[in-house]
Amino acid sequence: MKKSIPIVLMIVQLVVLGSCSNFEDLNTDPNQTTSVTPELLATEVILGSVKYGGVGKDFLYKDMLAKYISYMEGMTDYQYNKFDRTSFSPLIKLVNVQKMIDLSKGSIYEDSYLALGKFIRAYTFYNLTMTVGDVPYSEAVQGETGIYNPRYDTQKDVFLGIIRELEEAGELFGIGRDFPGDPIYGGDVIRWQKATNNLILKILTHLWKKTSDTDLNVISTFDRVVKDNLLMTSNSDNFGLVYSEIEVEYYPFYNSNFRKYPIMSSTIVTKMREYNDYRLFYFAEPAEYQLLGGKLPSDTTAYVGVNPSDDFNTISAKYVIGKISAINKRYYTLPSGEPTFQLSYPEQCFMIAEGILRGWTTGDAQEYYENGVRAAMKFCRRSHPG
Repeated sequence: MKKSIPIVLMIVQLVVLGSCSNFEDLNTDPNQTTSVTPELLATEVILGSVKYGGVGKDFLYKDMLAKYISYMEGMTDYQYNKFDRTSFSPLIKLVNVQKMIDLSKGSIYEDSYLALGKFIRAYTFYNLTMTVGDVPYSEAVQGETGIYNPRYDTQKDVFLGIIRELEEAGELFGIGRDFPGDPIYGGDVIRWQKATNNLILKILTHLWKKTSDTDLNVISTFDRVVKDNLLMTSNSDNFGLVYSEIEVEYYPFYNSNFRKYPIMSSTIVTKMREYNDYRLFYFAEPAEYQLLGGKLPSDTTAYVGVNPSDDFNTISAKYVIGKISAINKRYYTLPSGEPTFQLSYPEQCFMIAEGILRGWTTGDAQEYYENGVRAAMKFCRRSHPG
C-alpha cells in the first residue's frame, strides 16, 4: 500500500498540470472580446450619455419633478421637489473617452473619435455644471497624470471651455470619416455636427442673462451657428435612443411592475383639454370614473389630471375610486415603447424662434415656432401604435 501512494500523487499531479495547460481555453468566453477597440469604447460612452434614466419607476423621476405625472405607490419625494445630494460620477465615463481617443490615434477615424470625445466631454460637463455650478473642469479626469484633487473652475470658465470644445468637435467632424461603434447615428459625422450645433444653441439659450459678457459672445455665436445652417432638420436627427422588440433594447418602462402607479397631472391634462390637443389621447387613459358616468374615450373631458403637489392623502382618495387618468397603456405594453431623446429638432426650432425674438439672429420666429410644434406632434403620432 505504501508504494502506491507516490503513484497516486503522480497521477494527481499529471491531472492538475493537464488542467492548468487548458485553463485559459476553458475560462475564455468565445463570445466576448479579449481586446478593447475605439469603437467598443465609443458605443459605451455614447450610450452612457444618451440614456434618459433607469428602468421601472426610476425611469419616471424626471417627469415627476417636472410635474407631468404623479405617482401612487407611496408618497414620493420627487413629486414634492426633491432636493438631494449628487456626485461627480458622470465623469467616470470620461476615462474611457480619453482611452478611445488614445487608441484611435494614427487610424483613419482619428479625427472622428477625437470629435466624439470632445462632444461627450462637453455634454457631460454641461449637465454637471447646470446641476451644481462650479465644478472641476480644466484638471478633471487626470488621475493618471497625478492630479488627484482637481481644482474647481468657475461656471463661466466651464461654459467657455465646453463651447470651445464643441466648436472644435464640429470642425473635426467636418473633416472626419463616418466611424464604427455609434448606436445613435451610425457614425454619420454630418448628423453629429448637427447634434453638436444643437447643443451649442442650447447652452447659449441658457446664457440669455449673460449677453453683455464679451468673453462668452452669446449673441454673435448664436447668430453664426444659426446662419451656418448645419442644424437638425427633422426628428430623425434627434440625439436619443430608439428601442425595439429585442430584449436588451426594450423600452425602460415596458412590462413594469410599477405600471399601475403613474397618474396624469393637471399640468398636462388641463392645458391639452383647453386647446383640444390630440396628444392627450396618446399620453393618457380616460379616467374610469368618467367612463362609468357615460363619457367616451374620444371626449377630452373624460381625461382628468391632479395637482401632484397636493397632499398625498387627497390624491390617493381620488386615485382609489378612479377619478384620475392613468398613463397610456402603450408605455408599458409595447416593448419598443417610444424613442427618448436628450437633444431634439423641435426644441431647436423653439430655441431659434426665441433667439429671433430676442434679436440674436434673423428669421421668421413664427415659422420656427410652428415647425417645432408640428415636429413635436409628428413625433408623438409616430410613437403611437396607431
